[in-house]
This record gives sequence, C-alpha cells and structure tokens, in this order.
Amino acid sequence: MGLLDLLLGRNTINIGPVPSIMPDIAKNALLRGSAPNLNVKNVFLAKNESCCYYERAVLLFEKQHKQYVRNGGSYSVPGLFRGNRISYNRGRTDVRETTEQEAIKGHLYITNQRIIFAGPKEGFSKKLSEIIAAEYYENAIEIQFKNKTQRIYLPDGNVIANALSLVK
Repeated sequence: MGLLDLLLGRNTINIGPVPSIMPDIAKNALLRGSAPNLNVKNVFLAKNESCCYYERAVLLFEKQHKQYVRNGGSYSVPGLFRGNRISYNRGRTDVRETTEQEAIKGHLYITNQRIIFAGPKEGFSKKLSEIIAAEYYENAIEIQFKNKTQRIYLPDGNVIANALSLVK
C-alpha cells in the first residue's frame, strides 16, 4: 500500500506467492490432459464423485457495508399535554456504501461434479453447471457464477485451467 492509497482511502491487499501442495505427478497428469483420482480427507464426496484437483488457495472476499447518515436538523417542542412532545424533522438520510476486501486462505477442490473452497471464515461449494464464465491468469482464476464472481489466487493458473476443461 503506497502513500497515495493511504491518502485516497483505497484498500489494497498484497497477496504473495501461494505455496503448492499438489503432487507433481497429479500436476503433470492434468497438464497432459488426463484427470487423476486424488484421495482427499477434508471433503465429503458424494457417490460417483471423484476429486481431480486440490491446492492451497487465497479467496479474495468482498464485504459491503452500508452506513446511514442523517443530515439536516430536527427539533422538538413540548406538546399540549404533560409528557407529550412534538418532533419536527427537516433533513435527509444519506446511504454511504463501502466495499472492503479480505484475503482468506484455504484449499480449493475440483471434483467431477463440484468446485469447493474450504477456508476458516468463508467457503463455497458450487456445482460445475453453475459456472457461467472463467477467466484464467498466471496465478489466479476468476469464476463467474449466476449471482457472484469469485477471485481465487493459486500457485499455477495453467493447472486449474486444464482441470476445469477436463471436468466441465
């Protein structure tokens, strides 16, 4: 984060390199075009479901905050009877929306039916048929689902591109 980002109030997250935990044999198989069958312990697989990719990943999660700010003045005067007051409001309420990004470390799994991100705070499990578009980068992937876009940082973007093309 630079000085200009601090002055303008922009929040940037520096995500360093993500270390790899996937075996080299499985990576080479994916790069050759065959889907390996990996045994994973942390994910419950359904019947006839097999995992072909798992890796450490960092999910960029966006939180949106709404703050209601009251502008203008209001005053109140005593009413006619004891214990009553009359309030007059002149002003408006403004809504301030801010977006904050948080990097969540976890594991990404791709099976022949689902894509799963398991993290300590956030996670998701989506069917492969819900993927509308996927944009591959050198060390990241951006997956667009029906209602949300997920940005995930990985050790190698080529391996996940081959994995998704094999199972989809």
